[in-house]
Amino acid sequence: MGNAKEVELSGDYLGVVSNDGTAYVKKGNLYESWTTQLGDVADLEISANGDRIGALRTNGSLTVKDGGLYGSWVEQTSNVKDFDLSGDYIGVVFNDGLATVKQGTLYAGWINQLSAAKAIEVDAKAGRIGVLQDNGSLTVKEGGPYGSWVNQTSGVADFQLTNY
Repeated sequence: MGNAKEVELSGDYLGVVSNDGTAYVKKGNLYESWTTQLGDVADLEISANGDRIGALRTNGSLTVKDGGLYGSWVEQTSNVKDFDLSGDYIGVVFNDGLATVKQGTLYAGWINQLSAAKAIEVDAKAGRIGVLQDNGSLTVKEGGPYGSWVNQTSGVADFQLTNY
């Protein structure tokens, strides 16, 4: 695959977003064929442990599917600037800075988390949610969407929760 502007790895999934905004994903060994997913994609996330693929379109709408390469897309929300997937967790940051998550099916309700957010990371296995706020502070909670926030540090530009 040439001209990739983003690469996503999770388990035995490999995904790319090409320079023209088309998302492709393969599952299995590195010699498998690419399966076209969607066009007009700005960001791609894959959760192998949840068998989910998510795509943030260039217009800010988010769609996610269960069932791997050939599952059906389910529209989630719009006005999204950042998102993350892990297991049955979906985390988003809206353009207005509200961070929210859902846990369970693709049809579960959203649970608001924090305002003034810049980025979100979720880790379903550890039950952690992390939010980088506009002022550079990083706060993380354990215990899922209803856990308690613990401020970690300030002056952060980017972060990642590592799924273990």
